[in-house]
Amino acid sequence: AAMSSIVAAATGVAIIDQAPKQTVVMMHPLRVIPPHRDAFRRTAFSVYYLSARICWNATKKHCAFTFTNDAQSTSGQNVNIIDWIWSIAAFWYAITYFIPHGRDIDWANGNTYIFVIPMAIGLTTDALYQCPILQCHGSACWNEDVIAQSDLLWVSLSGLVVAFVFTLAFRGVLGIRSCYWSAAFVVHCIVLYLIYKALPFAMLQMNESIRSEDINSDCLV
Repeated sequence: AAMSSIVAAATGVAIIDQAPKQTVVMMHPLRVIPPHRDAFRRTAFSVYYLSARICWNATKKHCAFTFTNDAQSTSGQNVNIIDWIWSIAAFWYAITYFIPHGRDIDWANGNTYIFVIPMAIGLTTDALYQCPILQCHGSACWNEDVIAQSDLLWVSLSGLVVAFVFTLAFRGVLGIRSCYWSAAFVVHCIVLYLIYKALPFAMLQMNESIRSEDINSDCLV
């Protein structure tokens, strides 16, 4: 599934110049002009990341990395240098391809807030939680219990379907405005679902961190 997604995304990038540069979806009360080619690239980068996450989960599940410098994470999970390399690579990728940069983004364009920022927050948060010291809390782990393999597969499939629907819109089969707002609905449903799953986990970690700081302060006193 991951390899098929990568091939599909790469094929779309190869013909990206056939898409219109942008479409005026709405001018009032908010100016919404999606830059379609940039959106296709962003979707492709997202699919690449999700596919890498799927492969990483499968590798961790079915292959045992044996290193002499294995250590225990704060939750007691075994981690090694490969975990740290993966987490650094994932976070670097997220910062490079998902975080909007001032010179490349139009902050007056509603598309930035409808698509770019929600996608950036969701994917970068997932990349941040690849860090071994954040990965697990108690018996729950991010990659197994919060954003599991099935979640990654559904999100990746949703991205590919949305991209395909837009190719139909560019050929006049479907209305671009209808496709745009439908895609926005899908993206925000995914974001809300991820918040629903991730927020309790993040709050538990935050409360545990505050509790540990309070205990350390009491010991110092």
